[in-house]
Amino acid sequence: MPALSDQHRVAFVAHGLLNQNSCPGGLAVAPGAIVPVVRALRGLGLDLVQLPCPETSHLGVGRWWQTREMYDTPAFREHCGRLGRSVLRQIEDFRSHGYHVVVVGIDGSPTDGVHRTESDPTWGGRPGSDGSVTRRVVPGRGVWMEVLLDEFRAAGLAVPPAVDARLTEDVEGDVTALCRALLDSQQTAPVEPVRAAPDGEHLPFVNPRRPAGGGPGRRVVRRGAA
Repeated sequence: MPALSDQHRVAFVAHGLLNQNSCPGGLAVAPGAIVPVVRALRGLGLDLVQLPCPETSHLGVGRWWQTREMYDTPAFREHCGRLGRSVLRQIEDFRSHGYHVVVVGIDGSPTDGVHRTESDPTWGGRPGSDGSVTRRVVPGRGVWMEVLLDEFRAAGLAVPPAVDARLTEDVEGDVTALCRALLDSQQTAPVEPVRAAPDGEHLPFVNPRRPAGGGPGRRVVRRGAA
């Protein structure tokens, strides 16, 4: 697979794409990373940085899955803001060294969704406790992605292009869609110039956590994957 361009490029990747152990209990679809997504990103010549998982750092690994409305609280937004400002500084550091940055979220996630998120204004309490809860995905950003990208606007900085990784049983179709979105993202790269680093001087990229073994397992859309 050809690289996106000759420019140094780095993808800031939703935590759950590189570590399914951060998903709510019983909802992980792989023992570690979503391998086809990682291969696609690396095949396009992207270095990878793992974004933090605000769901896990706010509620822990024992949480249940929730809708966007359940995460859309002042406390969670404040938590995302703190994380977002740290990520912003990282991204601006990469940009100052001549990197093009893209953010990769998770399609349909209540927190990590870029273009679609899981929503149900009537949903409260433990999901599925009465057997009546169904998954409803609507256009819009997840809470974490919304807060993160808004931090750039608030600081008067160029918002990095952002795309979704789709996780369905159609693995080949999901990877093709992701690669197409990443190629399209070149057309929405920030227009502000960045300072190129001298030849041979570039920030080291952060290696993602390696898979814990085995294949990606069942690939189905899960509630609250983050």
